[in-house]
Amino acid sequence: MYGRTETGDVFKALDPRRHGEDFVEPDRMSSAISFKGKDRFNEAAEFTEKALDLKHKAQALAATDPAKSAELMEESIEMMKESERSGHEGLRQLYKQFENILNPRDIVAQSRGKASAIAPQLREMHALVKKCVEDGGIPYPTLQKIFKDQYGMTVEAFADATGELARLIKMN
Repeated sequence: MYGRTETGDVFKALDPRRHGEDFVEPDRMSSAISFKGKDRFNEAAEFTEKALDLKHKAQALAATDPAKSAELMEESIEMMKESERSGHEGLRQLYKQFENILNPRDIVAQSRGKASAIAPQLREMHALVKKCVEDGGIPYPTLQKIFKDQYGMTVEAFADATGELARLIKMN
């Protein structure tokens, strides 16, 4: 399983009293955190691909079989909704990791005289994710476009950057 370690890093991550301890296996923690988002983003991409395929089939049948075309178009719309739900869940997972594990650990490191390991751009991006997952103010496809246009980053790269913080935040 992606998050299992024999070193207790998962328990360090989840216990606020242990946020001041370095991870023994930061690479594994980094991978586990990234996976939580990327797995759902991959699922979202698969749903989108299926939805577009159904839409093209529906368009091809529009003139010859309008009933089947309408049925396929409805399936396409449902697939797009599933895509958005999966993408949203990936963002929620990453935001949860950031808020509950990574940002608190960064605060502890800063209290010990370390510079913040969280780049301002990544903080901005997490603020946008918060608007998406907590407030419902930004739909997943819109957030993908904002990430790409304003930050030059895909959601997958965002997941990697978030996970990378497990390696970058050092206590000692």
